[in-house]
Amino acid sequence: MDFQDKEIIPGEILPVVIIGNGPSGICLSYLLSGRTPYLSPEVSHPNPLLSSKLGEQPHLSLLEQDLEYLCEGLEGRSSNPVAVLFDSLLLPDSDFGLDHSSPLDWRYEPERSVPHLVLGRGPAGGRLARYGGLHANAQSG
Repeated sequence: MDFQDKEIIPGEILPVVIIGNGPSGICLSYLLSGRTPYLSPEVSHPNPLLSSKLGEQPHLSLLEQDLEYLCEGLEGRSSNPVAVLFDSLLLPDSDFGLDHSSPLDWRYEPERSVPHLVLGRGPAGGRLARYGGLHANAQSG
């Protein structure tokens, strides 16, 4: 089904509903909006193993790569390996207080967009919205 440039009509059934407007819901909404992560040619990842793996297929978006392979050997605060990978790519080594640039290059590819709705109890960001600043950043995407 082609959703590109599709106008949403009130009362129409949406193909995707995201339950929860915390960080994961916001991220999924961003991806469903047609934003696609690629490896930036200008920035390398500080983890040499991950940097090497990412360099094997730089022409493919991360959504088209073998995430299980990319996750191997990564450690982080989550028990979900893909979440650890994503955190490592968005904010490399931030768990150690370091400030490295993200190697991600986000491209807008409207042909990948899927109409969707995000439902949540409070402001965007879930519990993280209490820390300030996230609400404005989450809506500027």
